[in-house]
Amino acid sequence: MLFRSSAGKGYTDRLYTVDTGGSLWRFDIGTGNTATWSGRKVFNPNPGISGTTDVGRKAFYKPAITLESGYDFVFYGSGDREHPLNSAVIDRIYALKIKDTDTTVKTETDLVDVTTNQLQATYADQATATTAINTIQTSLKTKSGWFIRLNENAGEKVLSSPLVFNKVLYVTTFTPLSSTATVDACTNSANLGSSNLYALNYMTGEAVLNYSYGSSGND
Repeated sequence: MLFRSSAGKGYTDRLYTVDTGGSLWRFDIGTGNTATWSGRKVFNPNPGISGTTDVGRKAFYKPAITLESGYDFVFYGSGDREHPLNSAVIDRIYALKIKDTDTTVKTETDLVDVTTNQLQATYADQATATTAINTIQTSLKTKSGWFIRLNENAGEKVLSSPLVFNKVLYVTTFTPLSSTATVDACTNSANLGSSNLYALNYMTGEAVLNYSYGSSGND
């Protein structure tokens, strides 16, 4: 659960939390009268953009937040802590713009899919690059946030809270080894998988730092 205090108030007026179904909730508690407090679901990640079979995302760790002009920017990742070796679900990293005027539960269709990192992709020529980048930048400004599908490594999932520092979103993930699919993670002390650290532009989801061993530049 993450508590938010608006600038200058000096007290908590809102909190955000996730549930084990992967959804994000907002609770407004900005007055001394508890009768006026309210709470509602603001985002549901299931099913995803791939249809009714794109389901199964869970969340266990508190989100991070930045206070922007006109909205809260809330960040969290999905991943089943109870089944860390499961590779049947494609988990996500989410960045959501939550406005006071929002009245509906957002889904992935309200966000920009930045999985393929279009802002830093290689294009055939400058004209193509300009068109593609302008399109994605416009979508990032008008839509309600962005998300990244963790689909390059089977079973990769977020099993910790994210951190935003100096406009960089840091997210750690765990990827199980394919050979550990039937192993009991609670009793087996062998190497069960690997971890990754993502450093992303918190506004766009593009890579800021390249931690890949042996490579150079910011990919």
